[in-house]
Amino acid sequence: MADFLIIIKRKSRIDHLFKIRNSKLIQYKSLTIPKLQPLTQNQVLELQTQMAFDKAISYDCIIHQMIKNCQRKLLMDI
Repeated sequence: MADFLIIIKRKSRIDHLFKIRNSKLIQYKSLTIPKLQPLTQNQVLELQTQMAFDKAISYDCIIHQMIKNCQRKLLMDI
């Protein structure tokens, strides 16, 4: 039964991370850039930088959660 609760908690945390990721994607779509004008080089660089930064944060959150889960598993085995 305890294993089942751990699986549910892990799934809800992963779902939470994906919700954060999807909310960031929605923010990108809401940028107010006219469709008729091409993007300037500065706008392209700014968007690429913002996406790279958010991607790094997402990976950092996932890796941090995996480390916590491994530490928890090691403590449970003791």
